[in-house]
Amino acid sequence: AFGRRVKLRPIFFLGFVLCLGGVAVISFNGGGTGLHLLGDTFALAAAIAWGVYCVIILGTEGAGLTEAQMTRKVFFWGTLITVPFALVLGEPVPVETFTQGGLVFWGNLLYAAFGSSALCYLFWGKSINLIGSVTTSVYLYLIPVVSVIGSALILHEPVNWITAAAIVAILVGLVFSQKGNEPA
Repeated sequence: AFGRRVKLRPIFFLGFVLCLGGVAVISFNGGGTGLHLLGDTFALAAAIAWGVYCVIILGTEGAGLTEAQMTRKVFFWGTLITVPFALVLGEPVPVETFTQGGLVFWGNLLYAAFGSSALCYLFWGKSINLIGSVTTSVYLYLIPVVSVIGSALILHEPVNWITAAAIVAILVGLVFSQKGNEPA
């Protein structure tokens, strides 16, 4: 859509539809109370923001930055933009949280900052460099598959036939998307 040098064939879009359908089935198959406007709006906004982020990051190709330098820039600007909103809209955090939180608090904070955030962005950037942006992005469809399998193995949650069919649709969609992403 943005003039990238990746040419996508029709089978890619068939895979996209299969993956998206599978994700939707897994998301809405919980037997819950249906759509939740505020939460669903935030989830949609997050997906759009991630798409914009990916386009911006792709626009930095050729800038000569390593994955570590790009991750540092992302964290700097992300923090600079987020902190004012947190100060205005967030709950006040007592100073005692930082001074008396102990090893568990600081361990959790460091893990959140470096383990689950910085390293993930670093690996994401490396993946884009190694296998390309389209291929890397397509594998995001595996998140609900891993979540379902993890919840079945760890939490012993049942997997019904509808969820199993959705997982198959996602996996077949991934294969199609990869075939549609290959050079013709």
